[in-house]
Amino acid sequence: MKKEEIFNSIDLFITIDDFYLRKLKNSDRTSFVNLFDEADINYYHTRDDIYQNDIKRMFDDIIESSNMFYCLFMGIFKNEKLIGFCEASFHKDTEAYADLSFSLSAKYRGHGIMTKSLKQIIEIIEVLDFSYIHAVVDSKNKGSQAVMKSIGFLDTRFIAAGQNLDEYSIDRIMNIWKKHLTTEKMLMLNGASEFRAGNYQNVISLFTKIINRSNNALAYYNRATAYFMLKNDRQALSDYRMAKELGFSNLELEHNILKIMGRLAGVSFS
Repeated sequence: MKKEEIFNSIDLFITIDDFYLRKLKNSDRTSFVNLFDEADINYYHTRDDIYQNDIKRMFDDIIESSNMFYCLFMGIFKNEKLIGFCEASFHKDTEAYADLSFSLSAKYRGHGIMTKSLKQIIEIIEVLDFSYIHAVVDSKNKGSQAVMKSIGFLDTRFIAAGQNLDEYSIDRIMNIWKKHLTTEKMLMLNGASEFRAGNYQNVISLFTKIINRSNNALAYYNRATAYFMLKNDRQALSDYRMAKELGFSNLELEHNILKIMGRLAGVSFS
């Protein structure tokens, strides 16, 4: 499946404790603009870019990008009020990655709301099989720095004042945070390694993650073989059949299906 198809199948309304995330839409424009009445949100998100005096234009541009699968634009709501946002812009250069931006109204900070929200956003990005997430955070923004660290990002480098960032010059020090994600290819490699070690439950777990991302015939075959080794015949047979339905077949698959059918019927096949 293409990333766009996977993305469109994801539930973009997520309830967490007493707040929720949902995809922002045109009717949220005024509420989004009002967030920037808070001085620090305005400072950290607009000081160095073209949107400094035009928050409405920022919102419209992000909405347009999200409608074309260039970004994930989620609002954080509490008691039906927009209190923050998370934006992940998607890129495909030498490898696929996402840029992360986020902010929360000062009144709601310090309660783990942003940390929990970003964990959900990261789970969505992982399902879409991006290699890593990248975030640029002002060095003075200690709260956001702490959030980055708490959810597993690494502070990889900083950009000094006067250097260029994305074609515009900055006048402050910025920390660049990065989080590598587990890609489908890496899951495949890990699954093969666990299979060689005989850790079949781990194999099942790893290939289930791949299957949850996409209907991958090879993943069904590998998971089926792990079930087969554990003599979980009905699960193995179901996965082998799914692998065949998706176009995968080899002699081992056919032989194992015969063995399973024999075991289920009480007949021994050599």
